[in-house]
Amino acid sequence: MLVALAVLICALAGSAAVFLRLSPRGASRRAVGRFNGAALGACALACGAIFLWVRDFTAGTADAAWWPVVGAVYSGAFAPVFLLAAGLIRWVAFCRR
Repeated sequence: MLVALAVLICALAGSAAVFLRLSPRGASRRAVGRFNGAALGACALACGAIFLWVRDFTAGTADAAWWPVVGAVYSGAFAPVFLLAAGLIRWVAFCRR
């Protein structure tokens, strides 16, 4: 479980770096910056919601002590997919004009 967490943290860092580096060049920097900030903020809020859900879901079970690790694994798997979807939406919104 801890090895999976380490791999997912690297995947999260890589996907965030790619998301920010591949911003559209021809569009308004201010609009793209606002979109990037909103996407990263929404991703952080969703990952926080995943943590809370895992904590509530595992309360009172044998895995209750591992909820932070399980929540981090779930969030680490969710965040790169979210950033990929946000990158595709950004491409449609800003590059296809």
